[in-house]
Amino acid sequence: MAVKKKILILHASAGHGHEKAAKAVEIECRNDPSNEVTLADVLEMTSLGFGKRYRTLYFFMIRWIPWLWGFFYEATDHPWVYCFIKTQRRLNN
Repeated sequence: MAVKKKILILHASAGHGHEKAAKAVEIECRNDPSNEVTLADVLEMTSLGFGKRYRTLYFFMIRWIPWLWGFFYEATDHPWVYCFIKTQRRLNN
């Protein structure tokens, strides 16, 4: 008897790249009937309207100041910055 695998696929709905990739992974995972697959948008799970504000800011920055988005993207890859981000994430819960 095959063991049922529970698979959770998370994506962020700002832009559509992560969402499309997550949906492609979901389709492949569903090809195996023993998989129980859940697809979820993490921005829909946030509190205080964070998801909507994030999407609005993301699209604004990509369109008008892409260099600033690139700066923030690169900055979050450093451990000293992550300590601050981790605190902010806890405040949104």
